[in-house]
Amino acid sequence: MKSIGILSAAALMIAGQCLPVFAAPAPPSATAIVGADGTLAGGLGAASAAHTATGIYTVTFNDPDIPTACAYSASIGMMTLGQAVPMGLVNVSAGTTAGTIIVYTYDKHEIAADLPFQVYVAC
Repeated sequence: MKSIGILSAAALMIAGQCLPVFAAPAPPSATAIVGADGTLAGGLGAASAAHTATGIYTVTFNDPDIPTACAYSASIGMMTLGQAVPMGLVNVSAGTTAGTIIVYTYDKHEIAADLPFQVYVAC
């Protein structure tokens, strides 16, 4: 019995050494927090934001490689504690100039609407 217990413990020790080690996720390359009126409320590496039409925004980053060399996503809402966020949809695409993305926001009925949003960029 003792030899089985020792062998089992040895097997567990060896197996434990073979488990993959996961690295901590990398921090974002850039972020932007944009109000419904197009005001840049905060972020990392974001130079400016502009409201160009109902539900359409341009976000400019300091890095000209955004969006061509990066992945990016957006979500509806601001980073204000207790703020009610309306239901809505968001879409994001590459901008027309280096370092820019275009964000489109829609209400719950899929109609263009001015809504606050956040953008996350990973390069």
